Amino acid sequence: RLEELIGSGEINLTQMRFFVLDEADGLLAQNYKNLILNLHKQIPNVTADGKRLQMIVCSATLHNFEVKKLADQIMHFPTWVDLKGQDTVPETIHHVYSSDCDAQLVDELLVVYI
Repeated sequence: RLEELIGSGEINLTQMRFFVLDEADGLLAQNYKNLILNLHKQIPNVTADGKRLQMIVCSATLHNFEVKKLADQIMHFPTWVDLKGQDTVPETIHHVYSSDCDAQLVDELLVVYI
């Protein structure tokens, strides 16, 4: 819809100062990359009064390669703010695997590691 409004001249992007892209991972998964790039091309990097465009790209999956690639394409020197960090298993967690379906063995392992 936004693309239609811009095309018809109902929305003018020449004074736009902020470009916020929320749920970037979802938009990319739905093949909106070209639309995002086209919108970005139509926004001036600096307004007539000298104010620079500021961009924010939000994603629940910050470590998504496609999101990083997009940010690198449309932003100059992107700064990443990671509120969660990469998913890692703490050193206090011990993984145990057994192909044996022996219930007693499972009980013994649980007693040792709990």
